[in-house]
Amino acid sequence: MGATIARTQDAPPTTSSPKILAAVASTTEITITGQHFGSARPTVTLDGTVLTLTSYSNTQVIADLASNQAPGSFLLALKTAGGLTAYFDTTIGAVGAQGPPGPQGPEGPQGPQGPQGEQGQQGPPGQGLNPQWSLQFYVVPPNSEAQAVWGCNSGGVLIGGACGSSEGEPNQFYIVVNSSAPTGDLSAWQCEVDNNDLFNPHSIVYGSLCSYPNGMLHRKERLTPTIKITAIPAKH
Repeated sequence: MGATIARTQDAPPTTSSPKILAAVASTTEITITGQHFGSARPTVTLDGTVLTLTSYSNTQVIADLASNQAPGSFLLALKTAGGLTAYFDTTIGAVGAQGPPGPQGPEGPQGPQGPQGEQGQQGPPGQGLNPQWSLQFYVVPPNSEAQAVWGCNSGGVLIGGACGSSEGEPNQFYIVVNSSAPTGDLSAWQCEVDNNDLFNPHSIVYGSLCSYPNGMLHRKERLTPTIKITAIPAKH
């Protein structure tokens, strides 16, 4: 037979408290090794059954086992002559195969909510549209067609534009908008109008609506407008 050490259960700590360090069993006896057993004869029990001692000392005790000792796990106790006891879980005989795992236990209750974590650092500002209008005025000569183009400053993206008369009634009706749309490369807004007044010039307003995702402009660049004037062909 062999022995497997499981755990030691000490008596209450005192200066001379006994302590079992190991217990090795053969087919006929069990050898107990430890400390502070004393020089007088101790009492040894195995699961409450008193064993007969064949030898004893301050560090080792040998006790007989019953001839019909069954294998298994037992609680070994050694009580000194002074009345102090040490306990030791021991296994006598071969250890059986591990059994199948038991069923999963029920889910435990939910634990208390933990403390609130620290506030994280503020993230970088997101990119917005940051739209800006840039409007221009131009006086169209009498009986003329005008084409005016106006773009965005550096970093801007065209998103809209304006084109039409800047005057009130009745003069605004002399200005006819033929086209108000982005240029082919989407870089600027193009305004095309006719001044149908044969004798007087009239003012128009045109320009671009641009988005600046990286931030609003602190100072606008000086853009050069593109203006093209042609006479309105005579109608026959």
